[in-house]
Amino acid sequence: MRFVTYAVPGGPALPGIVVGDRVQCLQPAGFGGILDVIAGGAAALASIRSYLAGAPAATAIPLGSITLFAPIPKPPKIICVGLNYSDHAKETGAEVPKEPKLFMKAANTMV
Repeated sequence: MRFVTYAVPGGPALPGIVVGDRVQCLQPAGFGGILDVIAGGAAALASIRSYLAGAPAATAIPLGSITLFAPIPKPPKIICVGLNYSDHAKETGAEVPKEPKLFMKAANTMV
Protein backbone atom coordinates (compact mmCIF):
# COMPACT_ATOMS: atom_id res chain seq x y z
CA MET A 1 0.00 0.00 0.00
CA ARG A 2 1.26 3.45 -0.91
CA PHE A 3 -0.20 6.11 1.37
CA VAL A 4 -0.23 9.77 0.40
CA THR A 5 -1.36 13.14 1.64
CA TYR A 6 -2.75 15.11 -1.27
CA ALA A 7 -5.05 17.93 -2.31
CA VAL A 8 -7.19 18.67 -5.31
CA PRO A 9 -6.85 22.25 -6.60
CA GLY A 10 -8.29 24.60 -4.00
CA GLY A 11 -9.02 21.79 -1.56
CA PRO A 12 -7.68 20.76 1.85
CA ALA A 13 -4.96 18.17 2.46
CA LEU A 14 -6.46 14.68 2.57
CA PRO A 15 -5.19 11.18 3.36
CA GLY A 16 -5.25 8.75 0.48
CA ILE A 17 -3.96 5.52 -0.94
CA VAL A 18 -2.57 5.03 -4.44
CA VAL A 19 -4.45 2.44 -6.46
CA GLY A 20 -2.84 2.05 -9.87
CA ASP A 21 -2.63 5.55 -11.37
CA ARG A 22 -5.36 6.96 -9.12
CA VAL A 23 -5.77 8.01 -5.48
CA GLN A 24 -8.62 6.87 -3.29
CA CYS A 25 -9.43 9.24 -0.42
CA LEU A 26 -9.33 7.61 3.03
CA GLN A 27 -11.37 10.29 4.78
CA PRO A 28 -14.70 8.51 4.07
CA ALA A 29 -13.17 5.42 5.72
CA GLY A 30 -12.73 7.43 8.92
CA PHE A 31 -9.11 8.55 8.66
CA GLY A 32 -8.29 12.22 9.14
CA GLY A 33 -4.63 11.77 8.20
CA ILE A 34 -1.90 9.21 7.69
CA LEU A 35 -0.97 9.36 11.40
CA ASP A 36 -4.45 7.96 12.10
CA VAL A 37 -3.65 5.01 9.83
CA ILE A 38 -0.34 4.39 11.59
CA ALA A 39 -1.93 4.68 15.04
CA GLY A 40 -4.64 2.22 14.01
CA GLY A 41 -2.14 -0.52 13.20
CA ALA A 42 -3.42 -3.82 11.84
CA ALA A 43 -7.05 -2.91 12.49
CA ALA A 44 -6.67 0.23 10.36
CA LEU A 45 -5.15 -1.77 7.50
CA ALA A 46 -8.01 -4.27 7.66
CA SER A 47 -10.50 -1.39 7.64
CA ILE A 48 -8.78 0.17 4.61
CA ARG A 49 -8.78 -3.13 2.70
CA SER A 50 -12.49 -3.51 3.39
CA TYR A 51 -13.18 0.09 2.37
CA LEU A 52 -11.22 -0.28 -0.88
CA ALA A 53 -13.09 -3.47 -1.77
CA GLY A 54 -16.38 -1.55 -1.73
CA ALA A 55 -15.29 1.94 -2.82
CA PRO A 56 -16.69 2.94 -6.21
CA ALA A 57 -13.90 3.26 -8.79
CA ALA A 58 -15.43 6.55 -9.93
CA THR A 59 -14.48 8.19 -6.62
CA ALA A 60 -10.74 7.63 -7.21
CA ILE A 61 -8.89 10.70 -8.48
CA PRO A 62 -6.21 10.57 -11.22
CA LEU A 63 -2.70 11.12 -9.82
CA GLY A 64 -2.04 13.76 -12.46
CA SER A 65 -4.83 16.00 -11.18
CA ILE A 66 -3.68 16.33 -7.57
CA THR A 67 -0.85 17.89 -5.58
CA LEU A 68 1.14 15.45 -3.43
CA PHE A 69 2.54 16.51 -0.06
CA ALA A 70 4.82 14.74 2.40
CA PRO A 71 2.83 11.67 3.55
CA ILE A 72 2.97 12.92 7.14
CA PRO A 73 2.79 16.73 6.84
CA LYS A 74 3.86 17.52 10.43
CA PRO A 75 5.70 14.48 11.78
CA PRO A 76 6.13 14.46 15.56
CA LYS A 77 9.68 13.14 15.18
CA ILE A 78 11.93 11.80 12.45
CA ILE A 79 14.32 8.99 13.29
CA CYS A 80 16.69 7.98 10.49
CA VAL A 81 18.97 5.02 9.90
CA GLY A 82 22.29 5.85 8.28
CA LEU A 83 24.34 3.54 6.09
CA ASN A 84 21.43 1.11 6.19
CA TYR A 85 22.46 -0.84 3.10
CA SER A 86 25.85 -1.89 1.75
CA ASP A 87 25.73 0.20 -1.45
CA HIS A 88 25.11 3.35 0.60
CA ALA A 89 28.11 2.57 2.78
CA LYS A 90 30.25 2.05 -0.34
CA GLU A 91 29.02 5.36 -1.82
CA THR A 92 30.26 7.20 1.25
CA GLY A 93 33.51 5.24 1.55
CA ALA A 94 32.45 3.89 4.94
CA GLU A 95 32.30 0.35 6.23
CA VAL A 96 28.92 -1.27 6.72
CA PRO A 97 28.21 -0.73 10.43
CA LYS A 98 27.75 -3.73 12.71
CA GLU A 99 24.90 -1.89 14.47
CA PRO A 100 22.38 0.61 13.06
CA LYS A 101 23.49 4.25 12.95
CA LEU A 102 20.48 6.21 14.18
CA PHE A 103 20.09 9.96 13.99
CA MET A 104 17.31 12.53 14.26
CA LYS A 105 16.20 15.15 11.76
CA ALA A 106 14.19 18.28 12.33
CA ALA A 107 10.66 18.12 10.93
CA ASN A 108 11.30 21.13 8.68
CA THR A 109 13.97 19.18 6.75
CA MET A 110 11.39 16.88 5.14
CA VAL A 111 10.34 17.56 1.57
